[in-house]
Amino acid sequence: MAKMKATVEGRVRGTYGKPWSRMANIPVTSKMLHTIGKCMAKVFAEEAVKDFQKRGWSQKDPAGGGRLKDSFSYRIKGRSTVEITCTFYGVAELANEDIPAHPMPWLTQHAKDAHPAKYKLSQAERDAKMKKGGRVSQGTRRPLVVPIQTGGGVIFRTAPLKFTNAWVHPGIAKFTFTQRAVRRSKEECMRVLRDAVADYMRAGDPTS
Repeated sequence: MAKMKATVEGRVRGTYGKPWSRMANIPVTSKMLHTIGKCMAKVFAEEAVKDFQKRGWSQKDPAGGGRLKDSFSYRIKGRSTVEITCTFYGVAELANEDIPAHPMPWLTQHAKDAHPAKYKLSQAERDAKMKKGGRVSQGTRRPLVVPIQTGGGVIFRTAPLKFTNAWVHPGIAKFTFTQRAVRRSKEECMRVLRDAVADYMRAGDPTS
Protein backbone atom coordinates (compact mmCIF):
# COMPACT_ATOMS: atom_id res chain seq x y z
CA MET A 1 0.00 0.00 0.00
CA ALA A 2 1.19 3.52 -0.72
CA LYS A 3 3.07 5.18 2.12
CA MET A 4 1.03 7.68 4.10
CA LYS A 5 2.18 11.18 4.86
CA ALA A 6 3.62 11.62 8.35
CA THR A 7 1.25 13.32 10.74
CA VAL A 8 1.68 16.44 12.78
CA GLU A 9 0.07 17.56 15.99
CA GLY A 10 -3.50 18.68 15.23
CA ARG A 11 -6.05 20.55 17.32
CA VAL A 12 -8.96 18.42 18.50
CA ARG A 13 -10.73 20.78 20.90
CA GLY A 14 -10.18 23.99 22.85
CA THR A 15 -11.44 25.25 26.18
CA TYR A 16 -11.12 28.58 28.01
CA GLY A 17 -9.72 28.85 31.51
CA LYS A 18 -12.22 31.43 32.81
CA PRO A 19 -15.27 29.11 32.95
CA TRP A 20 -13.19 26.58 34.89
CA SER A 21 -12.00 29.39 37.14
CA ARG A 22 -15.58 30.36 37.96
CA MET A 23 -16.63 26.75 38.61
CA ALA A 24 -13.65 26.10 40.90
CA ASN A 25 -13.79 29.57 42.44
CA ILE A 26 -10.07 30.20 41.89
CA PRO A 27 -8.15 32.58 39.61
CA VAL A 28 -6.83 31.44 36.24
CA THR A 29 -3.23 30.35 36.84
CA SER A 30 -0.65 28.47 34.82
CA LYS A 31 -0.88 25.54 37.21
CA MET A 32 -4.67 25.38 36.86
CA LEU A 33 -4.46 25.39 33.04
CA HIS A 34 -1.89 22.59 33.01
CA THR A 35 -4.02 20.57 35.44
CA ILE A 36 -7.03 20.91 33.13
CA GLY A 37 -4.94 20.06 30.06
CA LYS A 38 -3.49 16.86 31.51
CA CYS A 39 -6.88 15.68 32.72
CA MET A 40 -8.69 16.45 29.46
CA ALA A 41 -6.01 14.81 27.31
CA LYS A 42 -6.44 11.61 29.34
CA VAL A 43 -10.25 11.67 29.01
CA PHE A 44 -10.12 12.41 25.25
CA ALA A 45 -7.70 9.51 24.70
CA GLU A 46 -9.96 7.09 26.56
CA GLU A 47 -13.05 8.15 24.59
CA ALA A 48 -11.19 7.97 21.25
CA VAL A 49 -10.10 4.41 22.04
CA LYS A 50 -13.76 3.48 22.60
CA ASP A 51 -14.67 4.77 19.11
CA PHE A 52 -11.84 2.82 17.49
CA GLN A 53 -12.79 -0.36 19.35
CA LYS A 54 -16.42 -0.07 18.22
CA ARG A 55 -15.28 0.24 14.58
CA GLY A 56 -12.74 -2.56 14.86
CA TRP A 57 -9.95 -0.20 13.78
CA SER A 58 -6.29 -0.72 14.61
CA GLN A 59 -4.97 1.59 17.31
CA LYS A 60 -1.52 1.62 15.76
CA ASP A 61 -0.84 4.82 13.83
CA PRO A 62 -0.74 3.96 10.08
CA ALA A 63 1.68 6.84 9.53
CA GLY A 64 4.25 5.37 11.89
CA GLY A 65 3.47 7.28 15.08
CA GLY A 66 2.63 5.86 18.50
CA ARG A 67 -0.53 4.10 19.60
CA LEU A 68 -3.81 5.99 19.79
CA LYS A 69 -3.97 6.11 23.59
CA ASP A 70 -0.55 7.81 23.70
CA SER A 71 -1.17 10.31 20.90
CA PHE A 72 -3.20 12.90 22.86
CA SER A 73 -1.65 15.87 24.58
CA TYR A 74 -2.42 19.54 25.23
CA ARG A 75 -0.90 22.98 24.80
CA ILE A 76 -1.54 26.33 26.42
CA LYS A 77 -2.37 29.04 23.91
CA GLY A 78 -2.30 32.67 24.94
CA ARG A 79 -3.08 33.52 28.54
CA SER A 80 -6.03 31.23 29.27
CA THR A 81 -6.79 28.76 26.47
CA VAL A 82 -6.16 25.02 26.68
CA GLU A 83 -6.05 23.09 23.39
CA ILE A 84 -6.32 19.30 23.26
CA THR A 85 -4.14 17.93 20.45
CA CYS A 86 -3.53 14.59 18.76
CA THR A 87 -0.75 13.25 16.53
CA PHE A 88 -2.55 10.06 15.41
CA TYR A 89 -3.12 10.06 11.63
CA GLY A 90 -6.47 11.63 10.70
CA VAL A 91 -7.96 11.91 14.21
CA ALA A 92 -7.76 15.71 14.49
CA GLU A 93 -9.45 16.09 11.09
CA LEU A 94 -12.18 13.56 11.89
CA ALA A 95 -12.82 15.22 15.23
CA ASN A 96 -13.79 18.42 13.44
CA GLU A 97 -15.33 17.43 10.10
CA ASP A 98 -16.66 14.58 7.98
CA ILE A 99 -14.38 12.90 5.44
CA PRO A 100 -16.36 12.93 2.17
CA ALA A 101 -16.61 10.01 -0.22
CA HIS A 102 -13.56 9.79 -2.48
CA PRO A 103 -11.99 7.42 -5.03
CA MET A 104 -9.00 5.27 -4.01
CA PRO A 105 -6.83 5.04 -7.17
CA TRP A 106 -3.90 3.59 -5.19
CA LEU A 107 -5.94 0.39 -4.74
CA THR A 108 -5.75 -0.61 -8.42
CA GLN A 109 -3.61 -3.00 -10.44
CA HIS A 110 -2.33 -0.09 -12.55
CA ALA A 111 -1.10 1.74 -9.44
CA LYS A 112 0.83 -1.31 -8.25
CA ASP A 113 2.23 -1.83 -11.73
CA ALA A 114 3.36 1.80 -11.97
CA HIS A 115 4.90 1.98 -8.47
CA PRO A 116 5.58 -1.61 -7.35
CA ALA A 117 8.13 -0.65 -4.71
CA LYS A 118 5.39 1.13 -2.71
CA TYR A 119 3.50 -2.15 -2.19
CA LYS A 120 4.72 -4.72 0.29
CA LEU A 121 5.37 -8.23 -0.92
CA SER A 122 2.51 -10.57 -0.11
CA GLN A 123 3.17 -13.98 1.41
CA ALA A 124 2.51 -15.58 -2.00
CA GLU A 125 5.04 -13.22 -3.58
CA ARG A 126 7.63 -14.00 -0.92
CA ASP A 127 7.05 -17.72 -1.38
CA ALA A 128 7.62 -17.26 -5.13
CA LYS A 129 10.80 -15.25 -4.36
CA MET A 130 9.51 -12.21 -6.24
CA LYS A 131 11.15 -8.79 -5.95
CA LYS A 132 9.38 -5.54 -5.00
CA GLY A 133 10.43 -3.97 -8.27
CA GLY A 134 8.61 -6.60 -10.34
CA ARG A 135 5.56 -5.85 -12.47
CA VAL A 136 2.12 -7.43 -12.37
CA SER A 137 1.87 -6.98 -16.14
CA GLN A 138 5.09 -8.96 -16.60
CA GLY A 139 4.14 -11.76 -14.20
CA THR A 140 6.89 -10.82 -11.74
CA ARG A 141 4.44 -9.57 -9.08
CA ARG A 142 1.04 -10.95 -8.06
CA PRO A 143 -2.18 -8.94 -8.62
CA LEU A 144 -3.08 -6.61 -5.75
CA VAL A 145 -5.43 -8.30 -3.27
CA VAL A 146 -6.98 -6.16 -0.50
CA PRO A 147 -8.26 -7.43 2.87
CA ILE A 148 -11.65 -5.89 3.71
CA GLN A 149 -13.22 -5.98 7.17
CA THR A 150 -16.91 -6.93 7.12
CA GLY A 151 -19.46 -7.77 9.77
CA GLY A 152 -18.77 -11.45 9.18
CA GLY A 153 -14.99 -11.16 9.27
CA VAL A 154 -12.20 -10.37 6.81
CA ILE A 155 -12.63 -11.08 3.10
CA PHE A 156 -10.02 -10.69 0.33
CA ARG A 157 -10.86 -8.97 -2.93
CA THR A 158 -8.78 -8.41 -6.04
CA ALA A 159 -8.39 -4.68 -6.66
CA PRO A 160 -9.83 -3.13 -9.86
CA LEU A 161 -7.60 -2.94 -12.92
CA LYS A 162 -7.83 0.75 -13.94
CA PHE A 163 -7.82 4.10 -12.15
CA THR A 164 -11.19 4.90 -13.71
CA ASN A 165 -12.67 1.84 -11.99
CA ALA A 166 -11.12 2.58 -8.60
CA TRP A 167 -13.20 1.78 -5.56
CA VAL A 168 -14.89 4.76 -3.94
CA HIS A 169 -14.44 5.15 -0.20
CA PRO A 170 -17.88 5.81 1.30
CA GLY A 171 -16.51 8.49 3.60
CA ILE A 172 -16.36 8.57 7.39
CA ALA A 173 -18.71 10.50 9.65
CA LYS A 174 -17.14 12.91 12.11
CA PHE A 175 -16.12 11.21 15.35
CA THR A 176 -18.50 11.64 18.29
CA PHE A 177 -15.93 10.93 20.99
CA THR A 178 -15.24 14.64 21.43
CA GLN A 179 -18.76 15.35 22.70
CA ARG A 180 -18.52 12.51 25.20
CA ALA A 181 -15.06 13.61 26.28
CA VAL A 182 -16.22 17.18 26.90
CA ARG A 183 -19.07 15.94 29.11
CA ARG A 184 -16.78 13.63 31.07
CA SER A 185 -14.14 16.33 31.44
CA LYS A 186 -16.57 18.69 33.14
CA GLU A 187 -17.04 16.13 35.91
CA GLU A 188 -13.68 14.40 36.17
CA CYS A 189 -11.46 17.42 35.70
CA MET A 190 -13.38 19.39 38.30
CA ARG A 191 -12.55 16.62 40.79
CA VAL A 192 -8.89 16.87 39.79
CA LEU A 193 -9.03 20.63 40.29
CA ARG A 194 -9.90 20.13 43.95
CA ASP A 195 -6.24 19.43 44.62
CA ALA A 196 -5.32 22.65 42.83
CA VAL A 197 -7.85 24.55 44.93
CA ALA A 198 -6.38 23.07 48.11
CA ASP A 199 -2.87 24.06 46.99
CA TYR A 200 -4.07 27.57 46.19
CA MET A 201 -5.72 27.98 49.58
CA ARG A 202 -2.60 26.78 51.38
CA ALA A 203 -0.23 28.94 49.34
CA GLY A 204 -2.47 32.01 49.27
CA ASP A 205 -0.64 33.24 46.17
CA PRO A 206 -2.98 34.09 43.25
CA THR A 207 -0.03 34.67 40.90
CA SER A 208 1.45 31.15 41.10
